[in-house]
Amino acid sequence: MNLLEYFKQYPILAQKAEKVVESDASIYALSQMKDLLENYVPDGIDRRTEYRLSDEKEFIRLHCIEGISVEQAAERMCISRDTAYRIRRRLCAKEVTAVPCVS
Repeated sequence: MNLLEYFKQYPILAQKAEKVVESDASIYALSQMKDLLENYVPDGIDRRTEYRLSDEKEFIRLHCIEGISVEQAAERMCISRDTAYRIRRRLCAKEVTAVPCVS
């Protein structure tokens, strides 16, 4: 599963976690996503990588979690649509490993 598909599950898991009857699996998967997003930009990396990862993190927040389109995300991030689509392609190329997900 690529990173973009993984984070698109965030709103669904958030709704499931709000329900009282849902299992701990949804809550655990949501906490894993929050941790991954919170630690997406590690400390001690070069500036270019830091900026790239920061843009990816913001795109994930806007497009996947808030659910706005790529074009709207580009506008809110003050970047071109081409740049937003490049970020989207980078996220699609990254695989999520060893992180549980709930369908």
